[in-house]
Amino acid sequence: MSKYCWCIDAGHAKSTPGKRSPLFPDGKTRLYEWEINRKIAAKLMYKLAEGGTKYFEVTPEDDVDLPLSRRANRVNAHNCGKPKMFISIHINAGPSPEWSSANGWEVYTTRGVTNSDKIAEIFFDEHKKAFPEMRMRSDKSDGDSDKEADFTIIKSVSCPAILTENFFMTNLEEATLLLTDAFQERIADAHYRAILRCEKL
Repeated sequence: MSKYCWCIDAGHAKSTPGKRSPLFPDGKTRLYEWEINRKIAAKLMYKLAEGGTKYFEVTPEDDVDLPLSRRANRVNAHNCGKPKMFISIHINAGPSPEWSSANGWEVYTTRGVTNSDKIAEIFFDEHKKAFPEMRMRSDKSDGDSDKEADFTIIKSVSCPAILTENFFMTNLEEATLLLTDAFQERIADAHYRAILRCEKL
C-alpha cells in the first residue's frame, strides 16, 4: 500500500504556443513538448497502477492547455486520503528557437529549504544512474543537486512539489532520442524508481 498520493502533471497541451523543437533536418519532423510530456506521464502512471502506488492525474486528456492556477487547484482540492506529492513533467529548451548545444536533465524545486529538496535529490540520483551517458545539470551552491525557481505550478500547490526537465528539445541529439518510445520509457522508469524510494521516506 502506498504512503503518498502522487499527483502527475504533464506540462502544456496541444494549444500551448511555442513549446516545440526546431524543424528536423528531414524538413518534416518536429517534436511537440506537450505530446512527449503526455507520453512519459502515461507510461509513469501505468507503472504506478501496476505497482499499486496511488496517483492522481492532474492533466486531463484535452487539447486545451489547463491554466496553471486550475492545475494547482485540482491538486489542492483533490481528496485522496493520503499526503500528496506533486511532479510536473517537462522538456527543456534553449534560449534560441534554433538547434543548440544546450543539453542534459535537471530537476527544480521552489526557492529555499523545503521538504521538496529531499524528493528532488532522489529524482536526481535515479536519473543520474539511469542515464550515465547524459549530462546531469545541477546547482550545488546550497548543498544539493536541484535547481530553484519560482515556477508558478510548484509554488501554488500545497504539498511537496518538483518539476523535472527531461532533456532538451532544442538539442538535435536529445530531441531525436525523445521521439523514441524506448527513451520515453527510460525517463518514466527513472521517475518510477525515484517514487518507490520516496515512498520509503
